[in-house]
Amino acid sequence: MRRRRERGAAMVETVLVAPLLFVLLMGMLEIGVAWRDSVTVATAARNGARTITQLATNDQADVEGLRALEAVFAEHADRIELVVVFQSDGAGQVPASCLTASSTICNRYGPAQLADLSDAAFWGCGGGHDTSYCPTGRENRPQFAEYIGVYVEFDRPSVTGIFGSAGYTLSDTAVMRIEPDAT
Repeated sequence: MRRRRERGAAMVETVLVAPLLFVLLMGMLEIGVAWRDSVTVATAARNGARTITQLATNDQADVEGLRALEAVFAEHADRIELVVVFQSDGAGQVPASCLTASSTICNRYGPAQLADLSDAAFWGCGGGHDTSYCPTGRENRPQFAEYIGVYVEFDRPSVTGIFGSAGYTLSDTAVMRIEPDAT
């Protein structure tokens, strides 16, 4: 008789604890994937900034930087919402005006511009996507080399849906100094 009661108590405990363990495991999965995606966004921003600063004043600097950035995302490149290439003061803050429109100190690239990466007609400062802050006008003399920032926004959908199905946007910024031209 006593054994039967204990068996019933164990079942009640299992029924009470199992949903909590399930929520905990799903939360760990969601947070783990979000952390992985945030590292990917940071890596993409750094790769884009590194490529752009190495190409310095080459008219293809932005397009090659965007290609390097997109390569990090592999099959999820279609989730890139926004990339801003901007002249930085070295602090890493994206000018507020650059988040809404291109200006003389930044170029904004959304999904439509990223879809044009393989079409040379849209690149090279001759009336293309990168005309507002043309790479050929950037400063790369040793004493006056500019800092270039790359800001990336990435749409990250929810994996488990346990905390809501909408997902959220991850963003990161990388700032690097243009490689000075020794000549």
